[in-house]
Amino acid sequence: MRFDINETLLRHIATGGGAAFHLRNQANKELPEVISDMFNSRSDVRRLDRAQKAAEYILRINDFGDILKIRKIVATQELRRLIDYDKQTDHTAHTVYLYILGIWFFDHIPAIRNAVSTAAFKSSGCKSAKAICDWFLSQWLFASLLHDVGYAFFDLSHKTAEDRKEIDRLYSWEWLEDLFGSPAASGRSLEDSMLNKLRNAHDKWKTKYGNLMPPATAKYKKGDQKKVINRLASASWLGDLNKSWRGKDIFEVLCFKGKGDLRNYAMEVATKGYVEGGDACVDHAVASGLLLFQYTSYWYWLMRELKSYPEAFKAVTGGHNYDENNIRLFANACRAVAYHNVQHSVLGADKILKRVTLSNEPILFLAILCDELQNWDRYPAGEKHLRGFLEYTSLEGGDIELTCSGIETRKANVRVKHRKQRAIVDKMKTTLSERLPAYDKIVSIEEYCGSGSLSS
Repeated sequence: MRFDINETLLRHIATGGGAAFHLRNQANKELPEVISDMFNSRSDVRRLDRAQKAAEYILRINDFGDILKIRKIVATQELRRLIDYDKQTDHTAHTVYLYILGIWFFDHIPAIRNAVSTAAFKSSGCKSAKAICDWFLSQWLFASLLHDVGYAFFDLSHKTAEDRKEIDRLYSWEWLEDLFGSPAASGRSLEDSMLNKLRNAHDKWKTKYGNLMPPATAKYKKGDQKKVINRLASASWLGDLNKSWRGKDIFEVLCFKGKGDLRNYAMEVATKGYVEGGDACVDHAVASGLLLFQYTSYWYWLMRELKSYPEAFKAVTGGHNYDENNIRLFANACRAVAYHNVQHSVLGADKILKRVTLSNEPILFLAILCDELQNWDRYPAGEKHLRGFLEYTSLEGGDIELTCSGIETRKANVRVKHRKQRAIVDKMKTTLSERLPAYDKIVSIEEYCGSGSLSS
């Protein structure tokens, strides 16, 4: 019996051990069914709807359901063809597929799991299998499910100003009131006395830091890419959370130690684009990493202030762990998000990519690997694909098989069965070789040489 890639991933999420088991224990029991429905969707709209539902279950485990609005903004912009990238494809379902694919790799490929375990021990002292799985799932949530939210800043025309205005509301009192007022979007309505304590904390942040931030992103227009990036990198409150971050912006916190490469890369793309003669833009990965860390650190700052009022703190956090030391872990995760789209064609990118090894940056390595492999069941949204849709190579789950082989050295095997399988495989190999030269130690990519369908 052979299974296509969706069947393999679903079976693992529904019955597998390791991180899949821990996810099932934390998530709503309906999660496997929602994922199954997403895999079996026959229309793009239904697939996106089920992807958002799956994302909601997963995000709420980590008390991050409020970020769903940004995922919805990106999905809507893609459906409206507002992201002006000629080879654009869906990212809403893509990121959910990617999240599940990464869990499969962690649970099946020892080299991935060992590298992640070493990183978890170094950063948090994790030793037990459960602690390592929990660490991985928290990091992977950002590095997969949320790593493309920055596409909301790709188009800076007047058509997206309202979307950016909605994102700017993340730091407003109105946003918090929506989350915890009555009715509460978070599911946790606060009594007036506790809501007032939260209001006091927000007022203090706004007076001390919020009013000093650069103008909101909705103020900017095409040509203002650098200004948008500087706004997203602004977080003068970081020094209150970690003394070593005092006086630093988010670039200085997320960049590889002692380097300014992330800022340089972002500004290069914001000035010249990805290729000679290309269009300048806000790199969506950098924007995603900056925004996610900005919002997460802001939230931790508010919770730090709220700790003086234990009842209000408990009600707002809902029992979730908001220890200030956790913010370092989120910095690691957001770093993987910010670097995941580094393109070798951009000046200075080669030096960055040389650092991205499985041992140095396991979460980032896995994010790039899965991002390149997950190219099935994605609808085209870019102008080039839409103009030449008859020539566009659209892969479906039924065209791909995912297995693993080997005992001492275990590798993943991806087999493609498609009328253009040779061209597809060659392109996947070429792209991965440019970004992750050692990818072939983890996964082999081959043309399908058998007969019949993968599921027969």
